[in-house]
Amino acid sequence: MSQLSGAMIAVFMGIFGLTLSFIFFRKAFIEGEKDVEYSMVVFILGMFVFGCLFLYQGLKLTIEILY
Repeated sequence: MSQLSGAMIAVFMGIFGLTLSFIFFRKAFIEGEKDVEYSMVVFILGMFVFGCLFLYQGLKLTIEILY
């Protein structure tokens, strides 16, 4: 049961990371902020990769536990 809760936390963290990257991407590029710094782009890409990896690992572990 503790493995399943850990997997659910990983899924939540993945969704959180993807949501953060989308929010900052929208703020930086879609809403037209004039000077987007290099660190902001690195942060957005890092949060996107973080979100994808955690979501993948969490879902993979959840499927392994349940089946």
